[in-house]
Amino acid sequence: MMVKEILPLYKRWSELMLNNFLPDEHVPSVFDIDPQELKDKGIKGVITDLDNTLVAWDVPDATEEIKAWFKKMNSHGIQVTIASNNNEARVKLFSEPLDATFIHSARKPLSKAFKKARKQMKLNKSEVAVIGDQLLTDVLGGNSAGYHTILVVPIVETDGFVTRFNRKIERRILDWMRRKGKITWQRRDG
Repeated sequence: MMVKEILPLYKRWSELMLNNFLPDEHVPSVFDIDPQELKDKGIKGVITDLDNTLVAWDVPDATEEIKAWFKKMNSHGIQVTIASNNNEARVKLFSEPLDATFIHSARKPLSKAFKKARKQMKLNKSEVAVIGDQLLTDVLGGNSAGYHTILVVPIVETDGFVTRFNRKIERRILDWMRRKGKITWQRRDG
């Protein structure tokens, strides 16, 4: 094959790969997710990230607003499981007062934790949504598992070391999506 033949194939392949990072929805925060709209889409369970999705990454406990959000989801019959790459102590401290099911050290975007959460909720793929603030972990993992994905704006602009690295890659992916017209919303800093 000549370069002229390979280049279009490579461009198409790279576009298909980058589409794995495209969320089904984007909202400013979890508070903008309407449980009735989820139910209307057939969603009965949510797998949510913890740090910078529910609370700032350095806040140990659920805020009163997050407690109310969990109650609201529950009152609409939507199960919520927290799946975090953080350690057991951090995730357990946050989740237990909410009486929330959780998975720590999830190793997102790998699919094992997503599948485990879905099976614990006894739901089909089409009945699960993944909510998170990162393309490289939450959205990629949720899309790879075949779930509906919702990207939220990170609560704070500071991050731990690994997440700061991920955000640099994420910015490039978002810029590509913007140029291709796949997204219309803007980053906070852009």
